[in-house]
Amino acid sequence: MSSIAFSNFTPSNVTQMAATARTGPSRAETTPTPEGDTVKVSAAAQAATMHQARQSISSIASSLGTNLSTVDS
Repeated sequence: MSSIAFSNFTPSNVTQMAATARTGPSRAETTPTPEGDTVKVSAAAQAATMHQARQSISSIASSLGTNLSTVDS
């Protein structure tokens, strides 16, 4: 006994999907930024997280836009 499979792919759908795969999603398809619950992490907390990830003090300072001595303390 054989089975028949149907698909909703049409030649135009396949062409569009191939173009999207090459270029990525359009701007309208991106996930919107949340307006409600967001968390702002302090520079000190960001520095601590980056330090735990074994980033150098100079790279932490340049990423956060602070002085080397501030991050070192």
